This record gives sequence, C-alpha cells and structure tokens, in this order.
Amino acid sequence: MTTFTKQKDFELTTVEIVKPTVGGGYETYPLIQKMVEFTIYQDIFNSVLSGKLVLMDSADILSKIPLTGNEFLRVGIKYPDTSLTGLLDSTLSFAEPLDGLISNIDSLLSEIDFNDIFGGLGNFVGGFLQDFIQSNVPALPSIQNLFSTILGLTDFKRKTQWHLFRIYKADNSQVVNDNTKLETLRLISPEYVWNLQTKFNRNFQKEQISSVIAAYFTELKQFFQDTHPEIYAQKLKQDALTIEETSGLVNFSSVQANPFTMINSFCSTAISNLDSSANFVFFQNNVGFNFRSLASIFSQDNALQFFCKNPNIAEDKQSAFSLNALAFEAMNRLQSFDVINNLREGLYGSRLLSVDPLRKKWYKKDYKLSEEFFKYIGSEGVVGTGNLQIESNFEGMDQINARQMLLQSSKGHDTEPYLKALDPSLVDHQVESVAQLRASQLRLMEQAKTYIRVPGHPSINAGLKCQFNMPNFNALDPSTRNKYLQGSYVITACAHHISTSKYEIEAELVKSDFFSKIGFGGI
Repeated sequence: MTTFTKQKDFELTTVEIVKPTVGGGYETYPLIQKMVEFTIYQDIFNSVLSGKLVLMDSADILSKIPLTGNEFLRVGIKYPDTSLTGLLDSTLSFAEPLDGLISNIDSLLSEIDFNDIFGGLGNFVGGFLQDFIQSNVPALPSIQNLFSTILGLTDFKRKTQWHLFRIYKADNSQVVNDNTKLETLRLISPEYVWNLQTKFNRNFQKEQISSVIAAYFTELKQFFQDTHPEIYAQKLKQDALTIEETSGLVNFSSVQANPFTMINSFCSTAISNLDSSANFVFFQNNVGFNFRSLASIFSQDNALQFFCKNPNIAEDKQSAFSLNALAFEAMNRLQSFDVINNLREGLYGSRLLSVDPLRKKWYKKDYKLSEEFFKYIGSEGVVGTGNLQIESNFEGMDQINARQMLLQSSKGHDTEPYLKALDPSLVDHQVESVAQLRASQLRLMEQAKTYIRVPGHPSINAGLKCQFNMPNFNALDPSTRNKYLQGSYVITACAHHISTSKYEIEAELVKSDFFSKIGFGGI
C-alpha cells in the first residue's frame, strides 16, 4: 500500500444532477461550482448507502431544473489507484531475477491505458516502451529512470470512482443573504428505491440462503440493465457483490415481501459455510453490497493502518508508526459499558426455550458469556477479544434469567426418518445455535467503540479491518505502543465528507483483538 494523505491526490471531477427524459434519454445539470459538501454514510448495520449534497445557490438552479423526485446525483472522484502503485513499486525493484523483472514490467504496461493518458499518441508511447524494454534489457537503471519520468508526468496511477444516488428529498432552504441560500439534497442508493418498488412472491424449497440472495441481485441487475442503462452503466461496471456461502438448506415463502426485508431476516438465521459462525450483516459500501458473517469480517487481514504521531518522538523515528498508514486527526472513545442494556439484551447470558410443534417437545438452552469469554483470554487475533471491558470477578455475570427467548424449533427435522416421511422438505433452521450467540455478540460490539477522523480515501469503507497504531504517551520509552488501544479494529460505520478543497472521513471502529497478550488480571 501507499500512503495517501496528500489533498492533491484527489480531484472531484463530476457533480451533476441526471434527469431522465421522455424517450429514454436524460439531461445533466453540473453543480460542481455550487457544491459546498458531498457526504456519504456507510454502516454495516444499514442495507444501503445514504448521503447528502449541500449547495450554495445564488441562481435558484433547483427551481430551474425542476426537481420532481425522479432525478439522480452522479459524482466522480479521481484518486490514486493503489493496485497499480503497488505493481509499479514491485516492478521497479531489483529483488528478483531479470526475467521476472521484465515480465513484471510487461504486466504493468498491460494495466495502463495509454490512449487515456496521451490521447492519439497512446499507442505510440506504449509501443515505444515495449521496444525500449526489449532492446535495453541490461540497462535496468535507464528503464527505471524512464518509468519514473514518464509516470511522474502522467495520470496513470489515478482512477475515477463513481457514485450514483437517487435524490429523494430537498430540505428547506437556509437563507444566507438576499441573493444566496443553502440547499440540501438528501440522497439514497437507487437500489433502495428498487427494493421499495419490488415485491417478491416466491416459494423456495431446500435452498441455500446465499443462493437465494444471489437470485435477488440477479433481478436487481436485470432491472438496471432494462431501465435507463446509460445512467446505470458505470454502477453496473464498478459495483461488486460479496455473498458469503451459507451452510444448510432452508424452506420459506416470500409473499409480497421486499427483497432487502427478506435478506435482513436471513442475517439472524444464516450460518456460515466457512466456519459455522452465525451473525450475518447485510450492507452496502463504496465497493458494493455485502452479505457476510461478523466472524469473517473480524478475521480478515488488516487492509491499512491508522497511526497517531507522538510529539515526544523525533520525526525520523516515527517510521514504524507512519509506514503505509494514515495519521488520524482526532480520536474519542464512544462507549464503554451499559449494564442495564447489557442485561436486557442478553450480553452476559440468556435462556432459550425452543418449542418443536411437530414433536410436541420443548428444549432449554442456557448461554453464558463467561464460558465463551474464557476461551479468548490472552489470545491474539481471535474474534471478540478486546471488545469487552470486564472485571476479573465473574460473579453476577451469568444472568441467564435477565433475557429469555421463546422460539420455534426445527431441531433434527432433516434427519429424523419419520419426520422426513411426513414432509421431505423439512430442514433444521438451527435456531439453538444462532439466536443467543447473535444477541450477545451484537451487544458485545457496543462495549468499546472508538471514533477517529482521518484524511479521506475512497478505499476506506465500512466492513474494512485496520491496524490501529497508538503510542503510549505516558511510558518512559515514548516509542512503545499502548497495549490496550493498540491492535486491530473493524470499521463499523463511516462518513465520507468531500468538498472541492478537502476530503476527510469520520469512522466508528470496534476492537477486534489486542496487539499483545494481556493477562486476565490486567483487563
């Protein structure tokens, strides 16, 4: 990765209202000169992106469009392409044999659209570089200097990220003076409008949940292709879909149900095929839609680092903190604990009574956080470690009666011969494995949240795991790191604030693990 902290690395290229017209076309109204701020909100517990656009309007442009509720907002942000930057860095290194280096350079050239950079001279420049490399294999320093010169003058390491929103509301104008007023447009992902307009009436028999969700998005993609394809073209090309494979089969019927309502209902029942974990979340970020388990999110590799510069350390000795990282400008601990809600929501413990109407039986299962928590004491990189601020004495924490759940059970319905003879489509929904753990884990995530503000970059998204480098300001050795705050975090929510002169992100982080082992008595 490369450090992206320079404001000049970003360019707001497009801010425009796109208004569909009769006949399938559309009109555009540029707003970049009137924009004050464009904000995107992401949250792993919200299904779609939302946002707002604030305008300084002295020409009453919104009345001239006019807005009818069918308009889109299209925004383009040009930013450093870190994948190409990394490829460039590895290509120009001399750490591998000559043949490998030449192969890397060929791969790099294939990633560059020279016509986009040099216009009509693109093919000439690309061909020249290919010929130069083949005829000057021994002259590696010359190749390196040529690349550094040409690439330093071009824009090849930058690409454009496109955002498309539906404008669903205009707030009341705020008068600045006699001729100027502030206008705020409220934005929502166009997928959410499709969701509200769509009702599914389907019967699914013995289907994987992940397959059902994929079918929903096939319908969504087809809708975009059939409705204003020119407007949705960039979204269809750019957006990705990440669906974690689920285990087991389900039977259910959707009657006049919105797609996202159904998908969100699966979050509380799905079980991952990767590690049999529960607790799925369905959310959208700048990359696309995600249906993933919290376990997979918390166990992924760190994608980037956040660091805090220590004023007690000389600048030349802070490289350990600043390499491939973003310096955060503000930090605040959002939450610590709330015993009343923890008891009410079943963090410390709960009792599940599940009733099987076919067998005319009921089951009782007690969940105790203490038994789960002791598995993770002193371990590194384990999901859940560090999320709980708790005393060493667990007396009084096993409050299984504080929350009791009553659910319908289908335990063993897919394996009992006489039940299968009654109805071959019966499946085990495994509520006994999911319900209590999900309630406790979701509450656990509320215990230790941290807020930071960092320089902006489109690759910082909800659901991303990052390394949080925090110096220990009170230590005798100022280069040591804070063993409690240092570690891995997951971005659970973030807001991208973009203007023509500034780009910054406010992020909410939840701790994933501790940087070093911490004994039980030290918590």
